[in-house]
Amino acid sequence: MKELTYKETDYTDMIGSEETKPGAGNIDYSRKWFVMAAVGVGILLGTIDASIIYIALPTLAREFNTSFSTVQWVAHAYMLTLSTLTLTMGRLGDMFGKKQIYITGVVVFSIGSFLCGISQSIYWLIGCRVLEASGAAMSSALGTAIIIEAFPPHERGKAIGAGGAFVSFGIIAGPAIGGILINYINLHYNNC
Repeated sequence: MKELTYKETDYTDMIGSEETKPGAGNIDYSRKWFVMAAVGVGILLGTIDASIIYIALPTLAREFNTSFSTVQWVAHAYMLTLSTLTLTMGRLGDMFGKKQIYITGVVVFSIGSFLCGISQSIYWLIGCRVLEASGAAMSSALGTAIIIEAFPPHERGKAIGAGGAFVSFGIIAGPAIGGILINYINLHYNNC
């Protein structure tokens, strides 16, 4: 019996190839770019929101008349919630459907964003950022999984790379957008 090297090993019997999975011949990949656009917007918003706040922290401390260490929790609460819930949200997507949890995440994120915008106190803002991050965890955990399912196996690397481009652009654009908003839009939280 010939010994197989790493490159010659065929693992499809262990994990199943796309062709051997039930219903594999019926998969319609015609809407893959629409899926990419929809998921990309969610990914973009989540990553912009994660990085947009850092440039606004001194302004928030001044507007809410609080210490900088308290205002830092606006950013910390978001990142802690996002990193804590991502794995759980991925599992919920496996259990109840990726699309349903993803859409719920976008809705929760949008509601959280609106509530952040009308926050009357720093503590309300921190709480709303936790809500917002809960929605972002749902969408970020499932975005890549949805993209992978939308593309045929030979295009998945390109699709994951495009998803990564949305992440990179969001992280880069967040501070710039935050700076524009702080400089050109008059935000009076205490007078709302």
